[in-house]
Amino acid sequence: MQKSSSFTVRANGGTLRVLQTACRVAEAFDPNTAPQSYPQFHEFQAIWDTGATNSVITQRVVDTLHLQPIGMTRVQSFDSAKMSETHLVNVGLLNQVAIPNIKATKGSITDGIDVLIGMDIITIGDFAITNRGGVTVFSFCAPSQRCLDFVQEHNDALKQNRPGFRGFTPPPPFHVGRKRKNRG
Repeated sequence: MQKSSSFTVRANGGTLRVLQTACRVAEAFDPNTAPQSYPQFHEFQAIWDTGATNSVITQRVVDTLHLQPIGMTRVQSFDSAKMSETHLVNVGLLNQVAIPNIKATKGSITDGIDVLIGMDIITIGDFAITNRGGVTVFSFCAPSQRCLDFVQEHNDALKQNRPGFRGFTPPPPFHVGRKRKNRG
């Protein structure tokens, strides 16, 4: 099994509507070379977006790292499409989770955020969000280590008749296309 790195972020009470972490970005380099030859990493704030196919960096990241574009790509948002530069970077996440050679698209992100972590990074590993007790816990590891299957866990718990297991009761089916009689 390949060595895994991971991190977990716990909300300070309550649920999170945005998953935000610090990250470090450097110009792309081969991680198998001697560490003294690595370019300098710079820290930025990042948001995690499962709706984004690829990761995005802002002009601030490009300027800070003196990045040169490696190409152009078509960027499709919900209401428009445009061409944008791409740059090759290495991304350092929390707890030394390192992702080399990411082709990041230059774009605009919300104020105070300079990196958007997209599915190109998220799918390298395992990504989970839970909200037990109304507190968001977000965890990531790379490379992928296991499959989470809540349906299988539910079915296994029912088979084992585990005490204290609170199963899911599905809502009654919708009745589409026909009116219900008022029985009251």
